[in-house]
Amino acid sequence: MDILKPLTTRLTAHPKLLISALSIAAPIAYLTYLHSTLSTSTSHARSSGPLTPSSVSDISSVPLSVLGGEYKMVRDRAWKRVPKGEMPEKGGEEMVTLYLRETMGLFARRFPQAYLLRVVAPGGARTFGQEYIKQCTFGEGEVVAGVYKVVKREGSEKGGRVEFEMVMGVEKREGAPEGRLVVGGKEVGGEWEWWSETVMWVEEGGVLPLEKRGVRWLHEVAAWWLLGRGVEFLRGLRRGE
Repeated sequence: MDILKPLTTRLTAHPKLLISALSIAAPIAYLTYLHSTLSTSTSHARSSGPLTPSSVSDISSVPLSVLGGEYKMVRDRAWKRVPKGEMPEKGGEEMVTLYLRETMGLFARRFPQAYLLRVVAPGGARTFGQEYIKQCTFGEGEVVAGVYKVVKREGSEKGGRVEFEMVMGVEKREGAPEGRLVVGGKEVGGEWEWWSETVMWVEEGGVLPLEKRGVRWLHEVAAWWLLGRGVEFLRGLRRGE
């Protein structure tokens, strides 16, 4: 007995319903395939627990005021390692800037949430513009894609990193989650490691977006895809030298 027959009969009898079902199913199927594919080519780790000095000791821009044990946090990190010979002949700090211009530009023009943020982001719509992003140096105080404000920048010939504060409004809402996006690259032996990490925190009793399975899944797809595109962009620069 075909248990799906009643459903398929109804769908084929109502073309508009069939089209609606396909318009929903197709993107979900594609994202599921993409998530599965990216998970095999991207190293990733997730942790959660109390927000303490030791849990974020490598992220210096986290405010001391939230490190007293009254907040909980989620950290989600993705990274890739590639042979040094596949990277362009440039210093680490310069490569981080080029990587960020590429990935932030992709986010601003390819991701649906970027179009929503244009309307409400305190950084303004101009920070989503491709010309604006191409000119960004990602120095402290700069804002890109509306909500990402550089609060820490460090670098050398061997690597670099940028810590972004995620500014979701002109004024912080009481009890609203806060967070940092940390992006960087560094030379490790004969390889370069590139990574993107999100850390979010909220007072105990609150709920973090990355604690929700669906949100976390979509975040992984976006973060892993952008990481891969950023690395491939740098590989392309090397091939063009």
